[in-house]
Amino acid sequence: MKTLSFLFVSFFLFSLSLKSQWVQTSGPYMAQIDCFAEVGSTFLCGTNAYGLYSTNNINNSWSVSNPPSLPNTDINCFFVDGTNVYAGTEYDGCYMSSDNGVSWAPKKTGMPSITNVAKIAKWNNILFATTNQGLYKSVNNGNNWSLVSALSANPTYGFISVGNTLFVGRGNNGIYSSSDGGSNWTNSSVGLPLGSTVSSFDTLNGNILAVTSMYGLFLSNDNGLTWNQLSNNIPTNDITSITVFGTNLLATSLSGGVFTSIDYGNSWVNQQNGLFAKSYFSSCKFGTSLILGTDNGVYKSIDQGQTWTISNQGLANTTVYSLFTNNSNLFAGLYYNGGPYISQDNSQNWRWLNNQIGYAHVFCFTASANRIFAGTGAMGIYYSTNNGTTWTSCNTGLYVNEYVSTLCYNGTKLFAGTIHGVYTSTNNGTTWQATNSGIIGGLSVRGMATKGDSAVVSTGGGVFVTVNGGTNWSSANNGLPPTTSTFGFTSFIYEGTKIIAGSTNGIYISYDHGQNWTTINTGLTNMQVKCLLSTSNSIFAGTSSGVFLMQNLSGNWINYSSGLPSISIKSLASLNNEIYCATEGKGVWKNSVSEITTFNSKFYKPSNDVLVFPNPAQKILQTNTNSSYKIYDVLGNLCLSGDKSDVINVEPLKNGVYFIELSSFDSTKKIRFVKE
Repeated sequence: MKTLSFLFVSFFLFSLSLKSQWVQTSGPYMAQIDCFAEVGSTFLCGTNAYGLYSTNNINNSWSVSNPPSLPNTDINCFFVDGTNVYAGTEYDGCYMSSDNGVSWAPKKTGMPSITNVAKIAKWNNILFATTNQGLYKSVNNGNNWSLVSALSANPTYGFISVGNTLFVGRGNNGIYSSSDGGSNWTNSSVGLPLGSTVSSFDTLNGNILAVTSMYGLFLSNDNGLTWNQLSNNIPTNDITSITVFGTNLLATSLSGGVFTSIDYGNSWVNQQNGLFAKSYFSSCKFGTSLILGTDNGVYKSIDQGQTWTISNQGLANTTVYSLFTNNSNLFAGLYYNGGPYISQDNSQNWRWLNNQIGYAHVFCFTASANRIFAGTGAMGIYYSTNNGTTWTSCNTGLYVNEYVSTLCYNGTKLFAGTIHGVYTSTNNGTTWQATNSGIIGGLSVRGMATKGDSAVVSTGGGVFVTVNGGTNWSSANNGLPPTTSTFGFTSFIYEGTKIIAGSTNGIYISYDHGQNWTTINTGLTNMQVKCLLSTSNSIFAGTSSGVFLMQNLSGNWINYSSGLPSISIKSLASLNNEIYCATEGKGVWKNSVSEITTFNSKFYKPSNDVLVFPNPAQKILQTNTNSSYKIYDVLGNLCLSGDKSDVINVEPLKNGVYFIELSSFDSTKKIRFVKE
């Protein structure tokens, strides 16, 4: 009866632990912003791939506004018409909302099934939409669309009406204009370079401004008959948007920054104070403020563009590639032009470390006694001595613009996995030395782990191990399928003397430092393993569709994804009884591990060094010990016993759940297994 009570309590608490839910944290905040709209008291922004966000005060937080009625998450443009707002999407036509963006109705009848809408505008109660299929018009508020046949052969981009004249950017053929409502069109590109693509228009004091994607900004003071370049003093020609505020101009560029002019475009000033984005896609005026849409979110200026502040709170649908904890700090590395973020209050608030790393892809972190290191894509390695407030490049000995996929610290030496192999540093990152002796078949590193002078690494040539700090490496692929051993291993962790490896073909374990590998995949329903994390008596595996949990090296994985969307997990970390996962496109999520820890510590304490396999078992059950054993059913009845547990014949047992008790001179361990 005592055993039965123990089993009941164990099952109850184990079941309870699996009821904990993942919840999304309040950041990090970043998204590529392509367009804005002001509708009543609501301000909308459209993103590339992350849908629609709204706010009633741009100083406060954004809220995600992706109703099922707006299924496309790529928003290219808005057009406000009274109480209605239209959204042009990437390859899904046009939608309309009459309730400030709360709900949307498709308005694409007459458009092809795959229509990319670049701009929407209105003239004399006729809606026009520039698309990849040509120019479309609607005379009934978007309920039906018809192709403007004269402009059907090319994609169209920018659109504006000035008086009774319509102007449209037609492919790379410059500007076409119509003075009869769009029935007939003529080329109006005199003064534009050959091959100009005009993406947008605006007006200034009765003159027309035209933005080209390769040749800068142009102005016409004769209603489009001729054009003159207006951006001679802007050091880049890849202008993306123009905003007129009063008699001043604001121009954004794809790679050159943001520029303002107070003399009608005759001279320009580069306004970078407070800006840390790489590309700038859109701009607008909101009240007395200027707003920018960039590749890392929203910026706001209240002094006509002289200084900028980031306004990203609430834009949480981001791809986070790496997580790392150091003391009470949680660091997150963003994949696309996001740089590093930090949370110092268990993910309640995130702060962008807008400094020397800037918008780099941050793929990994590690820490020594007094430095935090960040590995980036194409910018090498940086370190910080003040929790990321400032960063310093430390790439001496590395290739220029090195791609760093993983970083480790073993207590005395730093290891860096790069596309050019393994590098080590014995002077806290001041200099690096290549340590690839014995690695063959390709040097590019994907996963790595260290423990003292021992390390394991996966490259294009397979899996390799070292026992002398990287001085020499030896192949460690016995038991691994060839397709997995080549670039297939994404992550490693050391568990005592064992190595656990996550791969594109499931999870493997080695008891002899990589000389032999055995699968450990029971219960793992997704074999695309992206990352691993070891906590007290528990191992977590992040896969391409969620998180799995294994306790006490039992050999059994349990789906631990309740509350998570079905999404790829890029990294895992733990801090203060919370486990965090970085996702592809959905930010950072967290879950409590306190119930699991309580369960382990109070009721179930098998050793980390004990493993039974295969599990489930059919005929033979093996353990990595050779102690005496007893096997009980769930009612506590003794079913089998013996003196040696390394190989046990379980064929006589009926199918079901059993517990094996392994006894040595100083301890007794119980492990659950299934007989099939």
